[in-house]
Amino acid sequence: MHDEGINHRLIIDCSHGNSGKVAKRQISVARQVIDNRKKIPGYVAGIMVESFLQDGKQSDSFPLEYGQSVTDECISWQQTEQLLSTLAAQL
Repeated sequence: MHDEGINHRLIIDCSHGNSGKVAKRQISVARQVIDNRKKIPGYVAGIMVESFLQDGKQSDSFPLEYGQSVTDECISWQQTEQLLSTLAAQL
């Protein structure tokens, strides 16, 4: 791909299959990506996490709780801030 001028860089999804759909595992997946990026320099363009105001997810029953996902399980805003600070310190 690189020789053909096609962007070969990847954004790694820390959720879904990489975390077994357990939101808090995204944190360790993200750390592993950052730790391992030196083994594959130039290929990782970024990471993606499922994040919302509150952690977890809720069913579609009412009343809904403000700030909590109704789709995929997420890490909280506070956990996201901590993760970003940790990752930024490693770059």
